[in-house]
Amino acid sequence: MTLIIATVTQNHAVLASDRRVVELPSGRVLDDDSNKTVLWCDRLIIGYTGLAQVEGHRTDLWIADTISTCRSASDVVHVLRDRSTEVFGRMPYSNSIKRHAFVGVGWSMNAPGHPLTPLVFTISNALDDSGNWKAEADEHFLSRGSLLMPRDAAGWAIIGQRLPQPLSLRMTRTLKRAGRHNVGPMTVGQIVVETLQDAAATNPNIGPDLMLASIPRSSVKLKSGTLIYISEPPNSQRPSFWYIPARLNFPIQMGPTFVCSGAIVTDFRSGPL
Repeated sequence: MTLIIATVTQNHAVLASDRRVVELPSGRVLDDDSNKTVLWCDRLIIGYTGLAQVEGHRTDLWIADTISTCRSASDVVHVLRDRSTEVFGRMPYSNSIKRHAFVGVGWSMNAPGHPLTPLVFTISNALDDSGNWKAEADEHFLSRGSLLMPRDAAGWAIIGQRLPQPLSLRMTRTLKRAGRHNVGPMTVGQIVVETLQDAAATNPNIGPDLMLASIPRSSVKLKSGTLIYISEPPNSQRPSFWYIPARLNFPIQMGPTFVCSGAIVTDFRSGPL
């Protein structure tokens, strides 16, 4: 399991995830450095929780390959939902093991020339209408999404480990306030990162190292197909990703997986390798 928080305001889309993979049902930590974040063009940030491998590939790479030729945000949602239903249906695992979920956040454009609309969505075979895990996976993956209307301050979705109620209430309150005051993406990022860090402090299934990705509205091009991300904290000028290790002064900057127009870039690292 893991914990992933996706949130969007009228001007900023942000997703934060941990990087821990645990063995079920034992809870033994298998890896603390698995990427769970995929960036699609300059439009969407997608995370996952559940199986770390699908069809013999790392799940982040499987996601990237599945959506590599999509041309719109709605295409991404539909293709990922339908392909997951097909592939997971063939898996020889029990339904309790096959529970899986994706979460995404970003920008949707209904038609060329139409305004961008903030979007947050989940795709899962095991989440109920309240976002809670079912005991077993269903036969089909179901997509649930919402477009942020101009009157809405913020929207968000959480998948993975259950967020303790005090943290959930604190995050909800601060995100709504941030959206109403039109704060920058750095503040929004701090809210979700602090929530993840506080949850990880008491839940061993959540890893301490985090990946934070951001797409500001102002950076989105009229035509999808752009893939330019900078390794830096969230800002209002350009899409970015930022690795937040628990170890102080850790010199390596990790990156997510990028996909756009058939091209996939993965395993980014910078620093003294």
